[in-house]
Amino acid sequence: MKSRFLLSAIVVVLFSIPRVAPALAADEEDEGNNNQIEDNLSSYTGDNAEGYLGPLRDALGASLNSGIFMYAGVPKEGLHFRLDVKGMLVSFSDEDKVFEGKTETYFGEEQTVEVPTVVGDVNSVTVTDPQTSATFTFPGGFDIERFGLAVPQLTVGSIMGTEAVGRYIAVETGDNEIGDVKLLGLGLRHSLSSYLTSIPLDLAVTGFWQKLEIGDDFIDATAMTVGVQGGKHFGILGAYAGLSYDSIDLDVSYDTSVNGEDETVDVDFEKQSTGHLTLGATLKLGFIHLNGEYNQADNTSLAFGLGLGN
Repeated sequence: MKSRFLLSAIVVVLFSIPRVAPALAADEEDEGNNNQIEDNLSSYTGDNAEGYLGPLRDALGASLNSGIFMYAGVPKEGLHFRLDVKGMLVSFSDEDKVFEGKTETYFGEEQTVEVPTVVGDVNSVTVTDPQTSATFTFPGGFDIERFGLAVPQLTVGSIMGTEAVGRYIAVETGDNEIGDVKLLGLGLRHSLSSYLTSIPLDLAVTGFWQKLEIGDDFIDATAMTVGVQGGKHFGILGAYAGLSYDSIDLDVSYDTSVNGEDETVDVDFEKQSTGHLTLGATLKLGFIHLNGEYNQADNTSLAFGLGLGN
């Protein structure tokens, strides 16, 4: 059990945490139990699902669109490659913990209540229809303070000042957790310094696309970022800054039961777009590269990288 949990944590920390939350953890002897997030979502059939998962969408966007580069510049020519392990961490605010939930149409008179999101309090909220005495329960969250994502990344260049960047990981976390996790990211970075020789900085432009799939059609996310970076080297230390335009598109599919009939609910989130500021520094010790960066978009996030290469 411990090894499987650690493997899950390396890939997507958020979804591993419910496994150790006593109030909501799945019964390990019940082989038919699916992951707890999907079980909680089964209470919802409409807009509530978007409110419940909203912080997850924002955290995915902030994480996926961070940690893409270690240096601002791209060499004009010559073979170089670097294999990195990238880690991204997003913290949740108090506002991320709650949303305005509405009782479903089959409940009776509609009521609006402040209830937990997926990262909110573990305790559910139950309301009662004053006329029929029917009850509706909003599921709790998982009391999560931070979201983490870690992925391997390969950078290869340079042809005419252009390098390719790729990310890929595929992991099975088990039926009692979240199922398969697959992430593919592809992008290019191109040097601008050769065109702007009067500017005493390393400059580059970056475009990067990523696709994240979780479970059997449970979560399907597409992230994109386009931006420009500038930086400078000071011996073994490099400093950089970046401005980019990010987007995250999230679709969620899950099963629920309404009036005793099973239904599949498809939730298509509105695409979220935001500006993104990056400030970072990299330490190069021979073929070892270490970096850390601060990112400010809709969420504040930190990214760290360990790379091996030239």
